[in-house]
Amino acid sequence: MTRWWQATRDSFRQLGATHPRGVAAEEYAASWLTRQGFRLVARNVRTAVGEIDVIAEEGETLCFIEVKARAGDEPD
Repeated sequence: MTRWWQATRDSFRQLGATHPRGVAAEEYAASWLTRQGFRLVARNVRTAVGEIDVIAEEGETLCFIEVKARAGDEPD
């Protein structure tokens, strides 16, 4: 486990409310996707039927990403 993730995980676990935890998880997901070579197209897109957390592009593939987070979650 990297030191960066340990610090992120520790601050992530300290978030008590659901909304701040979700925002932190979305930030982490966007950062991770960028480091993996994805190009972020949009975030928190609201539609008539809900919200899309992240829209990213990898090559010619457009990805619609829903971010889920729970206390104690760690990345694979």
